[in-house]
Amino acid sequence: MKWKPVWLGCLVAALICFVIVFAEEEAYGENAPGDSTYLDISIRLSGNWRQKIALYPDGEMLYAFLPAGADREDLHWSFDESRYKVEYAGCEIANNGHVQIRDGGETFRIREPEEHTDVFYRLCILQSENIPAIFINTQSGAMEWIHAEKRNRESGELASLDQNGKLVYAGSLKKIAGRGNSSWEEDKKSYTITLSNKVSLAGMPAATRWVLQANAMDATRMRNKLTYDLARDMGLQYAIESAYVDVWLNGGYVGNYLLCEKIEDGKTRVDISAEDRADEAGSYVRKDEGAWWEYDGAQERREGYLLEFNERIGEEEAGYFYADGRQVEIRTPEQPSYDEYVYISEYARKLTERTADAVNSDAYLEYLDLESWSQLFLINELSNDTDANRYSVFYYKDKGTKLYAGPIWDYDIAWGNDVLGRDTHCSFFRLGWYGTLYDNPTFYQSITEHYRKMRQILERYLNDSIDTLCDTISCSIQMDDIRWAHSEGYTRRSDVRQWEDAVECLRDYMRERMEYFNGVWLSGETYHRVFFYNGDTVEAVTYVKAGDVVSSETLDYVAACLGMADWHTSDGEAYDRSKRVYSDLALYA
Repeated sequence: MKWKPVWLGCLVAALICFVIVFAEEEAYGENAPGDSTYLDISIRLSGNWRQKIALYPDGEMLYAFLPAGADREDLHWSFDESRYKVEYAGCEIANNGHVQIRDGGETFRIREPEEHTDVFYRLCILQSENIPAIFINTQSGAMEWIHAEKRNRESGELASLDQNGKLVYAGSLKKIAGRGNSSWEEDKKSYTITLSNKVSLAGMPAATRWVLQANAMDATRMRNKLTYDLARDMGLQYAIESAYVDVWLNGGYVGNYLLCEKIEDGKTRVDISAEDRADEAGSYVRKDEGAWWEYDGAQERREGYLLEFNERIGEEEAGYFYADGRQVEIRTPEQPSYDEYVYISEYARKLTERTADAVNSDAYLEYLDLESWSQLFLINELSNDTDANRYSVFYYKDKGTKLYAGPIWDYDIAWGNDVLGRDTHCSFFRLGWYGTLYDNPTFYQSITEHYRKMRQILERYLNDSIDTLCDTISCSIQMDDIRWAHSEGYTRRSDVRQWEDAVECLRDYMRERMEYFNGVWLSGETYHRVFFYNGDTVEAVTYVKAGDVVSSETLDYVAACLGMADWHTSDGEAYDRSKRVYSDLALYA
């Protein structure tokens, strides 16, 4: 593995351990990092402006996490001189004094005269490499309010440094808020940040709204990045840009994050017509068939639509309708009128009718863009994303256009990082509109042609790109692993916690999945689909070469995932595992 020497280099060069005093307590939780430490370190970001780095306590260690490019010769202590007395190697240290650590590991001593305390501890200074840094300081100086409820938000200040430590932006932060559904329950949170003005962060096109993706359920922290890049390399229009960053909240290091463009309408995002509604206020209407806004005056129908399959719409006010039995949120236009709701829901209904008849007709092509739909199908199929066609699946349409697929979003539990998608020969995503499109000759030809290109890209990823990415983020991952060592997040979906091992598991899964579909789509041999039903719902699909049997491993694996014992056919008979497959087959749990 090309990147292991870089990982070892980080251990040698960046992990410098010394002895220092700090409070004997467990590692702090999700609230204000570093509140319980005696002293902190400050770094110079620009001119005379300094940023405090809160030291992170863990067991008998105290960690100082520094951004890439920070000058290690320009570090200063920060503590309350009126309360504490700090000594190093027998000499007293002053607040704002220069950080000078000698070889040999002399002890730090911190005394609190009024409380009669006198304690000694060790310090480790680690520094990231190669990636930018984001510092966010909230108005309250803490994160309790944000973490109490995902809808809560707070303003503050944001500073961005490039990978060389140069300050590229410093200004007001309009708001920071939590984001995510199941991932919001993890200790390491994801956030949406909104700036007061359009700003370029980490070299990406300027915008006001951004997402800090925690990747808290992916031990590699790479699945989202690789999949977003894959979509872009395949040519999927409006595929989001992303970049790794280290993040500090109120001085406390919170880990390695993926800074992403937010999926929204805009010239540098999804470029569709998105006229603002007049100031006239409307009233929210929610019925069994969907939700929209009603206005007193006549409103001209807007033409740009950004849609998201989202089965998690709760009590919040959102426009939505149902398509193919699933909830579709109308992200753009905001607060859709009844006329707009009727237009887009009727369009989706007609598309559903045409796709249902795709076995017999190409009439569906009147309603959807073949290229983008083929690309989305391949990305979801190859990655085995168990959320596909259920959550975070986007489509868009502009005036006079068909419905396009994309941009893609949220693949942290894809590529084998979920018990439901661990078998490389079995797909565990919902079929949706794609259930009948696969049987259409035009669509099938399109996906096989696009797969040839996708295979070439994946070969490059397996041979070069993954190693390059590991070289880039290895020091940041080392810091992130220490920061979240006590969180179960990275092992929530897989028991592989060590980063190097997790990366190899990802690489192996991608390779095996690609080799599997090389046979299904490129070998020239005939493959049939076997559908695994739970009631009326298709839960999984496998592809079997004509004349072969369905493997017992796959049959047992899917049954175990569904908590079932075995399979029967549509006529209620127990399935004969020795029977060879010569046509598509439906099995019922």
